[in-house]
Amino acid sequence: MPSLFAELKRRNVLRAAAFYAAAGWLLVQVATQVFPFFDMPNWTVRWIVIAVLIGFPFAMVFAWFYEFTPQGLKRESEIEHSPSIERITGKKVDRWIIAMLAFAVVLLLTNNYILRTRGTGAGEAVSTKSIAVLPFVNMSGDAQTDYFSDGITDEILNALAQIPGLKVAGRTSAFAFKGKAQDLRKIGETLGVANVLEGSVQRSGDDVRITAQLIDTRDGYHRWSQKYDRKLTSIFEVEDEISKAIAKELQVALGGDVQAPLVKQATGDPKAHELYLKALTQMSGRGAGLVTATQSFEEAVALDPGYAAGWAGLSQTYELLPWYDLAPWLSSLAKAEAAARRALALDPGLAEAHTALANVQRDRLDFVLAEKEYRQALTLGPGSAETRNQFAQLLGALGRFEEAIEQARVAVELDPIAPAPRYILGVSLSCAHRQADAIAEFDKVMAKAPDFLFGRYHLAFAYLFDGNYAEAEGQARGAATAGGEDPDVIATLIKGVADPKAAPAALKLTRDVHRLAGAEVGELAVAFWESLLGAHEQALESLQRWFDGASVGQRFNGIRYLWLPAFDPVRADPRFKDVLRALNVPEQSAKSPAS
Repeated sequence: MPSLFAELKRRNVLRAAAFYAAAGWLLVQVATQVFPFFDMPNWTVRWIVIAVLIGFPFAMVFAWFYEFTPQGLKRESEIEHSPSIERITGKKVDRWIIAMLAFAVVLLLTNNYILRTRGTGAGEAVSTKSIAVLPFVNMSGDAQTDYFSDGITDEILNALAQIPGLKVAGRTSAFAFKGKAQDLRKIGETLGVANVLEGSVQRSGDDVRITAQLIDTRDGYHRWSQKYDRKLTSIFEVEDEISKAIAKELQVALGGDVQAPLVKQATGDPKAHELYLKALTQMSGRGAGLVTATQSFEEAVALDPGYAAGWAGLSQTYELLPWYDLAPWLSSLAKAEAAARRALALDPGLAEAHTALANVQRDRLDFVLAEKEYRQALTLGPGSAETRNQFAQLLGALGRFEEAIEQARVAVELDPIAPAPRYILGVSLSCAHRQADAIAEFDKVMAKAPDFLFGRYHLAFAYLFDGNYAEAEGQARGAATAGGEDPDVIATLIKGVADPKAAPAALKLTRDVHRLAGAEVGELAVAFWESLLGAHEQALESLQRWFDGASVGQRFNGIRYLWLPAFDPVRADPRFKDVLRALNVPEQSAKSPAS
């Protein structure tokens, strides 16, 4: 061995190894920092890394048989070695190694102190303390088990959202990239994040392999990666390790008890956990999927009655069912409250349970209690786009539009692709008589979700309130057609608002309208148009009939329409204030922002 080492040194193979390592590292650094500027996909960088590794043994063989001399490249057997030749050759190689290392250091410094401060293109800097958790790839070979990898993604995302000072892209936006081979730099620009966490899940029986890697979206640099081979019973430990590793890498303080897990051992029953993960995926699809999600959550908590997250999820589905006409309001909300309180009894620090209880109390018009629960939920999980979106709806119902706009803007920042948060932002702006701003937000909603009827109707209303009747009619016709309604009816109503002479003819059609912004609201829709068309007495009578016949959830849903400028002509009437009072809206909120 000593003679082999001496021979390697004599032939400058060791220097060649150092030279190759420096050159390879420099090549990878250039690729990771330059390729994104030309929109080159990340796999090109991966292949360069692989090529560098494969090339190493070939380079060493070459260094063994060939030597750089003052006369150029020669076979080692042709050289008459002497200390001076070895010294000259060694110095040349050393200079090249130093030069490449210096260049690589300059690149790293440029990346750390210059490139990483560049903005999103809109003049807004992207914080390094921001991340999107992309859906982990299911490597098990069965698409029917995607719920398992998606659920693990959800749990890691929720864990990171608990960390103060860390921006975590919302689920809807992150999952919009599922199965799409898009450049990470574009994902970062779209979601406004500097990092992404991606990975894969491979399950075989009770064995699970999880890989995860943290990547800088601006230069493709791999900041951290790890592979875990564990049993199903250790899933929560792996999720906690990943979450804390990300927090450490991004240098964000965990807050509170740093030793406490971000992901708790929620259940010791792998089957209950699997049902929970399945229910999360079913619930995310809304609609009829809520029924199967409810069943999955019920099975999960039946297997493990101490599963707090399972009870919180069950509460969420019970609360959502009536919104989709899948269950009666009163009984479903009663079940939702019981499930949320069961979750909180098991784990008072579970943010999702506080949000679930707040949603129930809000639907019941218990606004003071609901606000308290929302604020507690945001203390425990400040990065939750869903909680902020729901809280914004509560604040809007109370007429606190500036606060609602603030919460909605944060929700939009966290979940920029999801249509609902931006729609709520637009509604809040419209209620605050900021129609130009509302139109801008609704336009963005329609650009990302052209089939989102709520957004298109409210875009038409914003144009209507702004006095742009032609654009309002065009948007309203499109919305009515898409919703299977007669577009001539709403067009006639808008013409009646635009021209007082056409108002009498329009008033005859108000009884043909039972929908506002795609929602079935009956007499409230009639009152909306009667108020706009100048039939104020009729509007107040229709409003009272709506309140008398509306269910609990329909009453909360209707409050947002009462704040729209359509009701400004009757807002000061005592009968209108009586309806607001019956809806538990505080007296100080009864005035319009325009009054």
